Order: sequence, then C-alpha cells, then structure tokens
Amino acid sequence: MRTRATLLATTLAIAVLGTTAGCSFGWGPSVFEDEQVAADALPDGQEAVDTLAPESSRLLGDAEGSRWWAARNGAGEFCLVKAVVRTGGALDDVFSGCGGDEGGGMSVEDGDGVRGTWSAVADPEVPAGSTLLREHLIVTPAP
Repeated sequence: MRTRATLLATTLAIAVLGTTAGCSFGWGPSVFEDEQVAADALPDGQEAVDTLAPESSRLLGDAEGSRWWAARNGAGEFCLVKAVVRTGGALDDVFSGCGGDEGGGMSVEDGDGVRGTWSAVADPEVPAGSTLLREHLIVTPAP
C-alpha cells in the first residue's frame, strides 16, 4: 500500500513539474512575469482591445511602424495586439488575435501586410528583413 501511495505522489509531482515547465517556453506566460508598468497600457477606445484584460497587457516593443503588446482575453487566452504608430505618436488601426497556450505559434496581420508571428521557442530563426521583439515575436514588414 505504501508503494502505491509513493508512486501516486511521484506521478503527481512529475505532472505538476511538467505543467510548470510548460510555462517557461514563452508561448505566453513568461511575458506576464514582468510587473506591469504604465507603458504597458493598451490603446484606449479601440474595439480590438475591448475583450482584453487591461491588467494583463505587456508592451513588447515597436517595429515596422507598429507597436506590439501581449495580453490575455476574458477566457485567459494569449493575445497579440498591434497598433500602427502615426506621426506624433498617435496609435491607430489596432488589431488583435488570440489563441490558447498550447505551445504552438500564432500570427496577427494587418490590412497592410505587416505580420507579427509569436514563436513557441525563444530566439527563433528570424527571416531576413524581419525584426525579433521580446525573444518570441517576429515582426515581418509588408511585402
């Protein structure tokens, strides 16, 4: 009986470690480990961010005339948010896309063809002409 209890406890410990380790691959959770600061705020009054949890947003950076964030929606899914940075710093044309934390990748593309691709692995190979933001986000310019 003691052996069965020990086996069950070991199995549970391995399952918990496996679940925790999955968070370190950067699909989404590692981005949210940083404390939120004022610069992480999403653009106000944009329909594309209405379903996102404002306390979850983290600024990823700027590339190709766009500003990028990671956030979570009400269902807890990982989301990428993109806004075009206009002259004078105004943010416009906000797009977002969400997906689960399953370890795959996802992309958000605007009408102009600028694409952000979130890689499940840190420091992925970056195609020529593209920019790597925050170890996982590849921003590709319009063709």
